Amino acid sequence: WRFLALVRGSTPDSRRHYRGSANRDLWLLELQTGNLVRLTETLWDEDHVSWAGSDALIFRSDNGGEDRNVFRLNLADRKLTQLTHHQGGDVRYPKASANGAIVAYEFGDGLYVVSASGGEPRRLAVEVATDALEDDMERAVLRDQASEVVPSPDGSQVALVVRGDVYVTARRSKELSAISGPVTVRVTHTPAWERDVTWTPDGKALFYASDRFGQYDLFRAEPASGSSFVKATSFREERLTASDEDERKPRVSPDGKLLA
Repeated sequence: WRFLALVRGSTPDSRRHYRGSANRDLWLLELQTGNLVRLTETLWDEDHVSWAGSDALIFRSDNGGEDRNVFRLNLADRKLTQLTHHQGGDVRYPKASANGAIVAYEFGDGLYVVSASGGEPRRLAVEVATDALEDDMERAVLRDQASEVVPSPDGSQVALVVRGDVYVTARRSKELSAISGPVTVRVTHTPAWERDVTWTPDGKALFYASDRFGQYDLFRAEPASGSSFVKATSFREERLTASDEDERKPRVSPDGKLLA
């Protein structure tokens, strides 16, 4: 590298319309000799300089006007070219590409690019996919509105239907519940209405009816992980019927092999 482009001045970057001796100007330093050459000598600021190839500089200035835009300065003949003409605000952080052909910058709430030789600026369409670090969680305290309460066969868990969704809570003594509430998991989370919940004889699965497809069909749910519902973090659900008629009030045979 032979030259270093730099900005000298003491005005804050955020200060607009400054006119005075503390303004920022562009300078060129020859690295081998240490010779420093002043490129601009104005009353206003020039800043955010970058190279457009080896013979031109890109920078920001209001050039004595209202708003700061992007300019190009040819080093050979000191020709100044205004590349953008935005109004109502300042261009921010202009920077030329590595090959000096394109200048990227911010304006308003958008990212723009413009040719370093001139032309119409183009706003970039930026699409950023969300990737949450944690699963979305909704916290709620539900103390009533349970339309169904069904204990498991061994009495250790209780299936509830609250506001049309199926929950399972651990059954605890009053003494332990006074210290901390029982673990409760939500089995279904749909805009439909689930009802008629019942347990399998071994307490490892639930059957219920849901109208999520326009009529009541029967479904089966079981923990996808963990030995019981209250220890599971997810659940497997299976649709058992798909007719045009309503199927409701499932009843499991004592051996757990048939469903009426």
